Amino acid sequence: SYTEGLPTAVLEAQLSDCHVIATDVGGTREIHGVTLIPPRSPEALQDAIQKYLNAPQTIQGTKDRNYTNLSTKFSWDTARDAYVKLFTQLSNK
Repeated sequence: SYTEGLPTAVLEAQLSDCHVIATDVGGTREIHGVTLIPPRSPEALQDAIQKYLNAPQTIQGTKDRNYTNLSTKFSWDTARDAYVKLFTQLSNK
């Protein structure tokens, strides 16, 4: 992508135990364990794919850890709590 908010496709791919290579735009940086590349850089994409193909075993087996991290960080409860905290801070000013 050239622009993103928080890409759900990246979250879904990680929850499926896939290695994820994504462009460093929008909220992608907030997702732990993603290989980030600059947008509009086919060379960086090629390099990231090649690195994975040369050593795939170094990133496999992270599904349980990813699920726990992602389901906590990006849950509705976490989002609600963050909004409540923000609104409370703003209303106290």
